[in-house]
Amino acid sequence: MKIILLFPPPGNLSQPYTSLPALTAFMRREGYEVVQRDLGIEVVKDLLATKQLRRVAARVLTRLETLKNLEEPTRLEEDEREALHRAVVSADYVSHQIEEAKRALRSPVEFFDFDRFRWAANILGLAMDLLSARFWPSRFSFNHGFTNYVMPHYAWSASDLLAATKDERQNVFLNYFANIIVPSILVETPELVGISATYPGQIIPSLTLAQLLKAARPDLHICLGGAALAGMREELLRCPSIFTAIDSIVVCEGEHALLSLARALEGEDDLSAVPNLLYLDGDRVRFTSLYIEDINALPSPDYGGLPLDFYLTPEITVLLPTERGCYWGRCAFCTISTGMRHSYRPRKIELVVEDMKSLNQQLGTRCFFLSTDAISPARMKALARAISDEGLNFHWQTEARLEKALTPETCKTLAQGGCRHLRMGLESGSQQVLDAMDKGLRVEDAARITRHCHKAGISVHLCLILGFPSETRAQARETLAFIEANREAISSLTYALFALYKGSRVYDEPQRYGITSMQLPPDDWLNGNIYSYEVSRGMAWDEVAGEAYPEGVQSLSRSLPFALPLIGCFMAAAHPLHFFTQWAYLPYLVHYGVNHYRELPFAVCSPWPSNVEQALHLKPVLNEEILSRNGNNHVLTLFNPQRGVIFSLEQEASALLSLCNGQSTVRQVVEQFSADRRGVDLVKTYFRGLQLCTKLLQERFLKVINGEDKEQ
Repeated sequence: MKIILLFPPPGNLSQPYTSLPALTAFMRREGYEVVQRDLGIEVVKDLLATKQLRRVAARVLTRLETLKNLEEPTRLEEDEREALHRAVVSADYVSHQIEEAKRALRSPVEFFDFDRFRWAANILGLAMDLLSARFWPSRFSFNHGFTNYVMPHYAWSASDLLAATKDERQNVFLNYFANIIVPSILVETPELVGISATYPGQIIPSLTLAQLLKAARPDLHICLGGAALAGMREELLRCPSIFTAIDSIVVCEGEHALLSLARALEGEDDLSAVPNLLYLDGDRVRFTSLYIEDINALPSPDYGGLPLDFYLTPEITVLLPTERGCYWGRCAFCTISTGMRHSYRPRKIELVVEDMKSLNQQLGTRCFFLSTDAISPARMKALARAISDEGLNFHWQTEARLEKALTPETCKTLAQGGCRHLRMGLESGSQQVLDAMDKGLRVEDAARITRHCHKAGISVHLCLILGFPSETRAQARETLAFIEANREAISSLTYALFALYKGSRVYDEPQRYGITSMQLPPDDWLNGNIYSYEVSRGMAWDEVAGEAYPEGVQSLSRSLPFALPLIGCFMAAAHPLHFFTQWAYLPYLVHYGVNHYRELPFAVCSPWPSNVEQALHLKPVLNEEILSRNGNNHVLTLFNPQRGVIFSLEQEASALLSLCNGQSTVRQVVEQFSADRRGVDLVKTYFRGLQLCTKLLQERFLKVINGEDKEQ
């Protein structure tokens, strides 16, 4: 039997995800012929390419002209026109430079030139914007290390998801799959196709591909699986309509399930004997039985056949599973280990080291992302010692908890054994909130652990959550104060809003956390996120999202001016590891960080003004080469090809920029702007204008002339 395993877009741009190599290794060991394909990276090769982007740009321009000619456009048409305009401003440049940007991200030299890296990442982002504009309002993008795909006009009901698979106007991947991918799969004449959806954004592409394959070959068995479906067993049992696109769904772990499915299709058994399987029996969906894998009996992942040279990185960072489940397993908000909550299984350290050596020999890689919910300090220490004892030149990063066992001595051992980066969940700087979350963490311990890692040369990424039920505004500010107090030891962070998911303890015990009501989705809703809830204590959702979050972003940007832009520009979670391996704990990135004006390589007066008063004497002039005006005449769109960034400025800001003619100083520009706006407070306008000029100077949208009119 020939099996084809597919990882749908959107995918990881710097590395293959571990699901296909793990399944491929297991099935090949059992004697099956397996072809594995990462369609997420194939999309980058095929759709984000010069010829294709030029064709897309032509379609976008045609649509834009149609919208411009509308006498009374709707609000949606106005929104579409603005999105299309932003896309076409940079379309020619992006189409021409896309291959150069991909080449730079693969270069072992240019990748580590952070300005060059940021330019290349921005060009890829703009290419995705251009492709998305063709299928507006659908959105194909990357953010904080992950690519994502949404079709906002469709809900998460089974009927909407199936309808989205056939929408040629909004489905980015439909025609690409039909014309390129499906023929290339069918020519292999497989008897079983497995599609692994890890992220929610992959569900529509997975179903789209399955529908097309089923239409072309009704006899082909198509099985859907992956982490995106792991927590949806109850919902899928109520959705027989989803089986019009597929034949079966594996929930939970897949190795023995796939093996049993292959044997059943060969006639050795029927589907009822396949573990972890959902299938349609008449008009009813049935679940078979739960099977838990012995992680120590599984082979090392097999990446054979994947196009490793397609990935946008100078060196592949291999995702390597080291355990399944979570050894802590108590965080009230978490559902990562849904279905495995009571079955934490670590892989023996000696097997992990053998995996690393095998993959190093197979792929030549030295960089590993240990794929786990959280690895304990004891296991990290044992791994680091094993690597050191064997003299292996490996570098690794992983997810970990802020445990007191991360002493200075332990952190030193980890660094000596190749640990370069730890992603850890602080979540909150309030002890009361941490206790409510059941994090098992003291705030003062978190501060010490962060400093221990930093001193040992291990960069620390902290994950923060805002809006946990019952959290007050004062408690939210304790988190901001923690970051400010420990900013020297923190390399990067993410700042996320709390989301209530089915299967979490907060969902199961809402009254305990002050939740008085929850708006539950329909029965056929294939997304575990609960859209809204009300609380009897703490911040309401409107205060969390509308007030506390903007305040938090502003505070964090002051405390760590480089951290949020830094993580935002990384296109994949593995990218930081290369930088941290090269420069230990971010001295290079701080040097080139946002707001370090003297270090930014754009033309300004020398020396750069040391205070606001000196800056007011600069004479800004708008760079006309990067200016475009939207069709509604209310928005200036600025594109900077040197940085690969776009700004859209509203009418008031556009009026301010129109005064930047190289003849007036910053002070005169802002004062004239204020004088022309009756009823606008002079001081407030003054500082808003100054901030705008400063930001645009950073992005090179303004040229600067010094006090003697001598251009620098």
